[in-house]
Amino acid sequence: MSQLDIYKRHFNEGRGALEDGRLEEARNAFFLACRALYRLAKDAGDYDTKVSRLDKAKRLYTTAMRLEGKSGSPPHENAGLPPNSSDRETGEKASRWQLAEKPKLRFSDIAGLDDVKQMIARRILFPFKNRDLAERYRRTTGAGVLMYGPPGTGKTMIARAIAGELDAPFFNILSSEIMSKWVGEAEQNLRDLFLEARKSSPAVLFFDETEALIGRRGTDSPVMNRLIPEFLAQVDGVATNACGLLLLGATNRPWDIDPAALRSGRFGEHLYIPLPDVTARRKLIQIRLSGIPGYENLALDELARRTEGLSGADINGLADRIVDPVFERAMRSGNIVPIETDDVEAALVRTRPSVKEDELRLYDEYRNR
Repeated sequence: MSQLDIYKRHFNEGRGALEDGRLEEARNAFFLACRALYRLAKDAGDYDTKVSRLDKAKRLYTTAMRLEGKSGSPPHENAGLPPNSSDRETGEKASRWQLAEKPKLRFSDIAGLDDVKQMIARRILFPFKNRDLAERYRRTTGAGVLMYGPPGTGKTMIARAIAGELDAPFFNILSSEIMSKWVGEAEQNLRDLFLEARKSSPAVLFFDETEALIGRRGTDSPVMNRLIPEFLAQVDGVATNACGLLLLGATNRPWDIDPAALRSGRFGEHLYIPLPDVTARRKLIQIRLSGIPGYENLALDELARRTEGLSGADINGLADRIVDPVFERAMRSGNIVPIETDDVEAALVRTRPSVKEDELRLYDEYRNR
């Protein structure tokens, strides 16, 4: 099982435990998810992805620490009510949303996806940068955009690049920072988030793993059933008030999102982020291996062709598997040694696509529905 799968499994376990009020189980699951995120950050192929994963891991750790010592049921007379404000750390809620940054990432830093980047520029960047003109031509500037597709294809990186292109603060939201077992507190967390974002407008709000926050209603989760109407009300306010906020979502499971959230004016724009094509794979390999001794002797075109079906995350792993034995030989010999053909072949044998054919068929069916 990959570190990404491990992270998702523990994160979902923690989210479910948090919704049910099993705080000790939630805390332990979030700690395990945090450890997997740190390992994913270590393996990240580019600086911005590493920073994003480290930031997410630190915030998830903070969420877990807030659950320390809070296990068990609330007093009987207060059952179902949120804790008193005196029970919370002063300023904790406000500071949680003040971690927004202005990413330095740009579209030029992203390999491939030219069609996607052109569509984003036309539908999002141009109207948002020219809001007066967009209003004149009745172009929406604040409606939500949902990016969906296989894991490891760069959806978070694209979201950060959008904020970078707009030179706007970037709020990267974890569902665990919103959820609470206390009646009304999750909804209040969401209102606080949008309030803080409006203070920083123009700004970008990015909801990663969107299905974890606004999954289909009618489940056994009372938190989810209460939270979705509040989320929709906040999103409707963004779309109608031209408040300078851009909503972005990312998911590997678009079919699990509540249909009401996917309507026009909410997450009405749906962008499929596919696996990298041969051109993008070549550039990814070039980015990861350029400057490594022996790189100049690699047959990049052939290597790109042989990596069909790999995600960007898979290619990062492939690059690590190529370089690791070379680095070990250099350490043992005390000399600079180059990448050899055997290093590449051994790495290709050990690297398998993380996205299966049946998963890709699900995305095709969703796109053609």
